[in-house]
Amino acid sequence: MCGHDSSSRIKRLGASLVAVVLLFACVANADEHASPDELELEPQSPLWSCPAVRVVDATPARWEWAYWAASGLLRRDDGTRPAAGLGAELTTGVLDYPGFPSGDYGPRLGRGEMRAGVWVSGTTQARGGLLEGGLKVHLGALYHASFGTFDWRMGAGTGAFADGRQPFGNVTLAYGIRSVPSRYHRRGYCDPRATPRALAMASVLRVFVTMRREFASGHAEWELGLELSPTFFLPPYNLARLLGGEPARD
Repeated sequence: MCGHDSSSRIKRLGASLVAVVLLFACVANADEHASPDELELEPQSPLWSCPAVRVVDATPARWEWAYWAASGLLRRDDGTRPAAGLGAELTTGVLDYPGFPSGDYGPRLGRGEMRAGVWVSGTTQARGGLLEGGLKVHLGALYHASFGTFDWRMGAGTGAFADGRQPFGNVTLAYGIRSVPSRYHRRGYCDPRATPRALAMASVLRVFVTMRREFASGHAEWELGLELSPTFFLPPYNLARLLGGEPARD
């Protein structure tokens, strides 16, 4: 009788061990093939729990604008003279993609972006003033443009030249830093992502070169200078933000 009871207990123990092994095998196999997104879709599962980590989102606004003060040198056939001006731009996102000029920040944050919009600028010099505007394209990054940001502007205007006040066409290339602190939001792993704002302010710091050509005479003028948004001097004060990336973490 004792031998029979021992044999039954051994069989039950063996069956229990087999069941436990099969259960662990099923769980391991499920974890191996389940992505984090798939796990997020089934919070009711008794095996599911939200990771105790925080993640950052970089969410551009539907429209982003910036203004700047400019200082540079104008070069024409009759000499070189200093110039100063003010400008502003308004852009919206038209494309985002993985890669340049974004750094390697992973599939979610390592994305470049193309923005397009309008710009206007006024410049003063010894001979008189220039008023111009037009369209622009901006190449940067959603999270951090590790390789800098690029701007291409074109348009037309009117201004004072040696031949008198004339209309002209223009092309500008610029390179530098663009910072939008309100893009960044830190959240729990399972919290919803931030909703894009309707409008946000950007700060720019960039070197630019502009070519202007008078429509009537065909004479050309070149300007080399620096554009800087005064908002760069506002908080938050940290190197990451001043380089165009995420402000300091909490």
